[in-house]
Amino acid sequence: KAISAAEAAGIAPDAYYCNSLLENTGIVTVPGSGFKQLPGTNHYRITILPPEDEMDGVFERLSVFHKKFMDDHA
Repeated sequence: KAISAAEAAGIAPDAYYCNSLLENTGIVTVPGSGFKQLPGTNHYRITILPPEDEMDGVFERLSVFHKKFMDDHA
């Protein structure tokens, strides 16, 4: 479903995921398609820069988002 939604939006699937992540959590990632990923691999790149005491919160938001995204697009 995520690939179909990305196609409907006119963007690559990894960009669709990254845009959704940013809109829902404020976490910025870069679509792997910008780095000549192998076709069909759909990944993203992330650099973690918040203060150390905020890391658990970032990973919690990422985890909650990813689970919901997968549930919504299964």
